[in-house]
Amino acid sequence: MTKEQLKGLSALERGINSKLDDLERLRSLAERTTTLITGMPRGGGQQDRYNSIICRIWAIEKELDADIDAYVDTHKAISDALNRLRA
Repeated sequence: MTKEQLKGLSALERGINSKLDDLERLRSLAERTTTLITGMPRGGGQQDRYNSIICRIWAIEKELDADIDAYVDTHKAISDALNRLRA
């Protein structure tokens, strides 16, 4: 266990929390973004915005999955090192 591992764990936690905040904000924005379906051709401005938000949500969720995996691995390494010190 090193200071770098502990700092890395803290940085991962801050990054995870930041991404969770981003997801909450984007999901709220997506819920407020509605589209009107009339069957008539129109500019795709609102639909494009909605699609952009959904794509950003998807990308952040993928990053979040990887960050959580890294957090769990780092946390386990630190726990194992502490258990070895206790033994």
